[in-house]
Amino acid sequence: MDTSIFDAVQGFAARVTSGGELQVSAAVPGTVDVNVASASGPLAVTPAGASSAAYGQVNVGTSSTAVLAQGARKGLLVANLDATKTVYLGFGGAPATTTGFPVPPGGTFALPAGVTTDDEVNAVTTSGTARVAFAEFT
Repeated sequence: MDTSIFDAVQGFAARVTSGGELQVSAAVPGTVDVNVASASGPLAVTPAGASSAAYGQVNVGTSSTAVLAQGARKGLLVANLDATKTVYLGFGGAPATTTGFPVPPGGTFALPAGVTTDDEVNAVTTSGTARVAFAEFT
């Protein structure tokens, strides 16, 4: 199964194929630094204006789970790694499945360029547990 991210407004698209190949295309103003350690190693991407990036993963269940602590950030990317469960995001408080921002199975949430939040980022699912990956740019 392919996993895709596409943002027509920002001119960015990324896709991980079922064979594990990362395909990226971007037409964005400014500079995007991409460092590839090796063909099978980590990929580090830091948007212009950010001096560092932190990456990680967390399990999210039916009780609100902190994905990222409150703090100054210049960019944010949250990916739902689960194949069947929707994850709901909340900023600055506990999300509910009726009011949180939904990230569908295999989907990704990204703050658009120039939009930031210092709020804590929390997540919840309707049932079971889902794995969530994040990238925070500061």
